[in-house]
Amino acid sequence: MVKAKYTTTEITKIAKALAKKMLDIQAGLARVFSKYLSIIEPLGYSSEDFQSADPETLLGEIKKSGKVLCSGAKSGTPRQALRSQ
Repeated sequence: MVKAKYTTTEITKIAKALAKKMLDIQAGLARVFSKYLSIIEPLGYSSEDFQSADPETLLGEIKKSGKVLCSGAKSGTPRQALRSQ
């Protein structure tokens, strides 16, 4: 029988220390990213606003060059449209 290098108690302590370090790193990254990502926030537009958007506006630019994320959203809620795909 091979003797374990670490006891169960030691492994538990090491795992807790690593988890705490990982959480600290994630919290730090979240703080840094929040400074840059908070300047971008989603805006909701009605379908009427979208259809009548002038090409010079932000919504017009999104309409011209944006990527369709959920086609068929006219058939109810976005959740229903995703189910139908």
